[in-house]
Amino acid sequence: MTSNTLPARDRSLDILKGFGILLMICGHTGFGTPFIQFCASFYMPLFYVVSGYLLNDRRPFSGFVLKKAKGLLVPYYAFGALGAVLAYFFRRDTFSQSMYNFFFFPTAVPMPIIGAIWFLMSLFLSESIYYLFFKLFKNKQLVAVPCIILCVLLTVVPNYFETTLPLGLNTVGISLVYIHFGFLIRYFADKNKERNVLSLRSVPTVIFLALHLGLCFFANGVTNYRSAETGRSILLYIFISMLAIIGYWNLFKRLKQPRMLLDYLNFVGKNSIVYLVTNQVLILAFRMFFTEYMNSDNLLLMIGSKAVCAVFVLAAEHALVYLFRLKGLRRLVGK
Repeated sequence: MTSNTLPARDRSLDILKGFGILLMICGHTGFGTPFIQFCASFYMPLFYVVSGYLLNDRRPFSGFVLKKAKGLLVPYYAFGALGAVLAYFFRRDTFSQSMYNFFFFPTAVPMPIIGAIWFLMSLFLSESIYYLFFKLFKNKQLVAVPCIILCVLLTVVPNYFETTLPLGLNTVGISLVYIHFGFLIRYFADKNKERNVLSLRSVPTVIFLALHLGLCFFANGVTNYRSAETGRSILLYIFISMLAIIGYWNLFKRLKQPRMLLDYLNFVGKNSIVYLVTNQVLILAFRMFFTEYMNSDNLLLMIGSKAVCAVFVLAAEHALVYLFRLKGLRRLVGK
């Protein structure tokens, strides 16, 4: 196996990421347990799979880590500092604990106000560790071995003992497996462009997505990637999430319409960091105007108000993308 050739940027990658971001925002807005159960079954793993798919080993390890630190740790600490200020003014009773968690236990409760940024630390550590293995092993098939070992040590064992590791390491173990899956998808796609998991026909794609829905709701239960809660079985969780990721990836590779929606998801995917670091603050702000309706006993009113809130959040984030393109601000989002 080799990884010297970086694949040309596939538009479906950014559309897939945009879809994941959209699900994240709707999930944070709060559309009920069934919707959250659906989203949580795959939307976080897909970002690690995409990361593995795009991996190449042309940089030295130190150069790779510095590049990832700029793109992931700078926004992590920049928006963590903003979260500290917001916590001081709006959540003083948990300020000290939330700040302690931000620096040492970003996936623990109470979450920092900008809680979604735990993902940036997790992705940085996961990509850096995986890249180290990738540089050490000439036979890339053997990279799976340390990934599986760390998945057991960092995710399976701590979860069994209900232990939260520092720096979100509970998520790093399982994330290494997803990154390796992403690399394998690219490897086999390069090896056989006509027959691989990214060239499924319509019927297999529908079967994958239908199986995902059935297993998600009837076999594995509620999951939470942030705390590495994988339901009844981590193997079942990985299987279910990969069904969805491969299914939706194939779907977006085939879809040509509606063009406006696909263009929008592509835009969101390309600017995913901005959406990630700002969505929860915006949700908190807009919820103040919709709280009464979002807690209504009228189901249609409750769902409608949450949908309107999500639309306002997405519109505000769309504007923020252009704000963070300004020279003095782009570094805050890793540009």
